[in-house]
Amino acid sequence: MADMIGENLTLKVMQDLKAQIFNFKLLPGVRISDKEVAQKMGMSRSPVREALVRLSEQGLVKSRHNRGFTVRDFSVQEVEDLYTLREAIEVLAVRLALQRLDKKKTQSLQQHLDRYPFLMESSGLMKFNEVDEEFHDLIATYSGNELLTQNWKSLHGQIRIVRRYDYLRPNSFRETYADHSQIFEHMRHGETSKAQKCMSRHIIKSMRIIIKMLKDCGY
Repeated sequence: MADMIGENLTLKVMQDLKAQIFNFKLLPGVRISDKEVAQKMGMSRSPVREALVRLSEQGLVKSRHNRGFTVRDFSVQEVEDLYTLREAIEVLAVRLALQRLDKKKTQSLQQHLDRYPFLMESSGLMKFNEVDEEFHDLIATYSGNELLTQNWKSLHGQIRIVRRYDYLRPNSFRETYADHSQIFEHMRHGETSKAQKCMSRHIIKSMRIIIKMLKDCGY
């Protein structure tokens, strides 16, 4: 019983910290105090430490010797490595998804894109970020390849931290909408090669923007 309670507390801390990281309330490089988190959540430090260790294993926080934990920040090389892998996975996902694309899936992607104009006018960064991810999630899921989908999901947390730099730009939402719409149009017409090239350009463009902003910030 005690083990189950401890596990539940650990999962609760993980969910809370993930939400703060993904919502940019805890920014890259910011120190996370297990003592402060424990006090705030009204629990001992043990489940908080365990949660931080697990988040470290997921690549969302870093453990620093004698300095506790910080939200993970990324070097230029780490961003390039992450996005290179992302591009390979998502370009393949487009090809596989097109092999399985049917009327229902096409309608689902269209309905998803139909939400963008309203979100750009009425919602903030966090909500649009979630909807952006859903577009890529749908394509990965429609690939029908479970291993590919698992690998994409294992990357998306780290990507979400990094992409905050891209979304700080004033035109980011509209550019994302235009890119996603173009990818969808090629998929809808069965144009595999064009859809893959659009997906590749979309990801590489984001990577270059993030790397530039990191360099401008002195990373």
